Amino acid sequence: MKEIYLIRHTTPKVEKGICYGQTDLDVADTFISEAERIKNIIPFYFDRIYSSPLKRCYKLGKFLQNENHIILQKLLEINFGDWEMKSYSELTNGEFMDWCTDFINKTPPNGESYKQMYERVKKGWENILNLNESKIAIVAHSGVIRIIFSIILGIDLKNSFRIEQNYGAVNKINVNNQLITIEYTNR
Repeated sequence: MKEIYLIRHTTPKVEKGICYGQTDLDVADTFISEAERIKNIIPFYFDRIYSSPLKRCYKLGKFLQNENHIILQKLLEINFGDWEMKSYSELTNGEFMDWCTDFINKTPPNGESYKQMYERVKKGWENILNLNESKIAIVAHSGVIRIIFSIILGIDLKNSFRIEQNYGAVNKINVNNQLITIEYTNR
């Protein structure tokens, strides 16, 4: 049996209303208290912790367990390309509105579509499942976690945004042969 914890990073240091995905934001000043809360509800030790290379995930992964921590590029958040770090009020042009009508397949300028991200994350998820580790933590972004849930639950990508993932959310997945159970703690 595998026990996998999907953990969303803590609050990033960014103003509300800013479009960010693969921008390497630092963590907010509340990091220690948020990370301690997470640490208190997860196991003391993992065979391995995987995280996105972005600071907001990497720092939490290291905080939770310094050893056996591996960075996986496949766990990066979506790349918003030219829209990174722009306010949503700046992105009210036709190109952004067109993307909103089909964000699964359409790509932001110099970015990636949600479908492209899905393919990347799916490969990373399958690699993790095939490893001989029984207790795993994955520290990632809401988009990554939603994609993993869409794979597990067999739901359409456009419906994955119905899955709430607040900062610091912890999702426990038990994988026993083909049976999967899910527990969720969302601050």
